[in-house]
Amino acid sequence: MDVLIVGRGGGSIEDLWNFNEETVARAIYECTVPVISAVGHDTDFTIADFAADLRAPTPTAAAELATPDGPEWLRKLSRMEQALQASAQHSLLRSKLKLDVYLRGKLLDAYSLLSPYSQRLDDMQETLQNAAATRIFQSTLNINKLEHHLQMRHPAHRNRERTQLLASLQAGLSHAVAARMADLSSQLTLIQTRLEAHSPEQTLRRGYALVENQDKQLIRQTNQVKAGEKLKIRVSDGCFYVRDDTPQ
Repeated sequence: MDVLIVGRGGGSIEDLWNFNEETVARAIYECTVPVISAVGHDTDFTIADFAADLRAPTPTAAAELATPDGPEWLRKLSRMEQALQASAQHSLLRSKLKLDVYLRGKLLDAYSLLSPYSQRLDDMQETLQNAAATRIFQSTLNINKLEHHLQMRHPAHRNRERTQLLASLQAGLSHAVAARMADLSSQLTLIQTRLEAHSPEQTLRRGYALVENQDKQLIRQTNQVKAGEKLKIRVSDGCFYVRDDTPQ
């Protein structure tokens, strides 16, 4: 950037009087380049000083003002960069904590929605166990009753008939119990499959992800994303960040 220094070394008021002229003051005021006035010594003041963008006490001081200390500017920029990095890291950490709290709340909501299915699964399992126990108990009573009749009717041919009937009943009972157990087991498997399919973690493991913008909003539509915006992606085993490079 260009800088114009208007100056003169020390001298009497008569020697410096030209810098009080209206034409000089107007020229300085209308100059499009920044002007530093350095007329005389520190105690000398002229109209040019007030018309200029900056007053220096001496021409040497004007030269120093026009050429700032490069290393000092680099040190200032370094301090500003460190402050910006610390602020950004603090902001990212705070955002991560908020996101973790938000996601934990979402997962708890999902588990509460699945709670009725879990209760139904427990109820059906208890029903299955009770039905099997009741059927076995009733079948045991029937078997004991048949055995009693066999003992009461001892003739050989009647004994063979009852023995065959008993075997048939036992086979039918076993088949009925096995069929009922298989049916209830299939229902249990179906409910478990549905529960797993609705699990948030299972959804993430199938390749889905949760996407949030820098405002911590869950992305559902493309118009929520700004070009160049940094997005946070949550998958089944953690999070990572991407930046949208879609042209406007």
